[in-house]
This record gives sequence, C-alpha cells and structure tokens, in this order.
Amino acid sequence: MASCSISELATIISTNTAKVNDYLSAHGHMLPSFHVDAPSKSNIPSDAPEIKAARVAVIDATLMLRDLMLGPKEYLMSFTVSFGDTLPSHIC
Repeated sequence: MASCSISELATIISTNTAKVNDYLSAHGHMLPSFHVDAPSKSNIPSDAPEIKAARVAVIDATLMLRDLMLGPKEYLMSFTVSFGDTLPSHIC
C-alpha cells in the first residue's frame, strides 16, 4: 500500500470493511460501535486470521487516506492540534 491512490485506498477500505461486517453479522457478533453495550475491544476471534487481516487493512488504509487527504502541511500541523479539536462531530 506504499503508493496507493486515494481511490485505491477507498476501495481497500470498502472491500475489507464489507468482509469484516459480513463476518461479524454472519456469526452473530456485535458490529463495532461506541454504544454503551458494545464490546470494548475487537471481537474478531483468533481463529479468523483473514478477517483480522481485513480489519488491519481497513485501519492502515484509513490512516493513509487521512494523511493523503490532509496533504503535507495539514498532516504536519495535525500533530499540534489538541485531541478535542480532532473529533469528527459531523460524521454519523
């Protein structure tokens, strides 16, 4: 993923998110959430390495996409912003 375009990263995120979502739904696991009843950590079992890999791919591609979308200056400036200023209050 070292030199993926933003469209390629979006595809990686979408494809692998679907894999995780489908697995969790099919096995009766709760989907990731910040709801009070949601699991406090990943609920992907160790006997599902391909799903664990898909989860990691989503996380990695999301971080890379974020950095690319910020661009060099905003990416570097993001290290100086306080935590409360970075919460995405407008999403979901």
